[in-house]
Amino acid sequence: MAGDPPLPPLFAERLNGRLDGRRGELLRCDVVRHDGGAAGTDVAFTWLHMLLDGSGSERFVRWLDAVGQGARGAAELPDEPASDSPADGARAQGERALRWRARMRSFASRAPRSLAGPLAHTPQRLEVDLATFTPEETARISERARKLAGFLTPMLFYLAASVRAHHSVFQLRGIDPRSFVLPLPVNLRAKGAGGALFGTRVSLLWFQVMPESCSGLEGLLAELKAQRLGAIREGMVEAGSAAMDYARWLPRSAYARMARRSFGGELCSFFFAYTDEFLPGMTSFLGAPIRNAFHAPSVPPSPGSGAIFSLRAGRLNFSHVRQAGVFSGFELVRFRRRLRADLLGEAE
Repeated sequence: MAGDPPLPPLFAERLNGRLDGRRGELLRCDVVRHDGGAAGTDVAFTWLHMLLDGSGSERFVRWLDAVGQGARGAAELPDEPASDSPADGARAQGERALRWRARMRSFASRAPRSLAGPLAHTPQRLEVDLATFTPEETARISERARKLAGFLTPMLFYLAASVRAHHSVFQLRGIDPRSFVLPLPVNLRAKGAGGALFGTRVSLLWFQVMPESCSGLEGLLAELKAQRLGAIREGMVEAGSAAMDYARWLPRSAYARMARRSFGGELCSFFFAYTDEFLPGMTSFLGAPIRNAFHAPSVPPSPGSGAIFSLRAGRLNFSHVRQAGVFSGFELVRFRRRLRADLLGEAE
């Protein structure tokens, strides 16, 4: 679906663009042909905030391919799933959302400082880099993730490596990050489940780790594992889902204001996602072989950095979406070296 870097400049323009839902602007598809398509074609989908989540976007690509191949009609959308709302009603949902808010407020005594700093009134100017690891490197990284983080929670390995990469830039600047506050998306769809394409079926688990926990990857992983287990036991997946249900009806800016209020203008330390295999088993799109495919979600000017990992056909993709000017060239070198060293278990 997308070629190897560099990506077309148009894609950066779309990443910084806006869709106006009031005018019916919901989803855009851009196609860039190289040498008339002889040297490959890049395809990018962008959509209105919360129209699709990551899993739904991949299912949308599968649906579009099936329509294009004539395997189903354009009006044949998957059925809406049965409501997954708790049976105990709106009051209990409200109480869950309040528990989520209380957890967010508990982080405020050591509120995070992002590399961008609080930039509430700064125009968004995003850049995106894509690093694709070789199959041999990916096999090493995947085995290391299973060994250190566990078979069921590889995302914590990538989260820990991302924290340490960002921390290395703080060290370079000689600035105290105070703490790292991190949202981890949780897909609420059962693996392989069907259901509607549109809407969001995600929750967020929030972590807070201190800079002193970042000196070693394994120690940081132990801290993240303990926090994840505690949050699940306390029902924070359900509480986060309830909060997202309320946020779904609010503009994105209102959600950001709610989260920032406790953190002195910050939203979090950086955005993160690990989406596992991208379009597993799908080798072509509308008859053309897929060379690579990945997510590159938008990031607000603050925190100004998003670390997004996914696998595609035996290769690990890392998309670094960032606000222009947040990282200097030297800082990016430091960031990438620390990330690569932790992923592969190499010396910097």
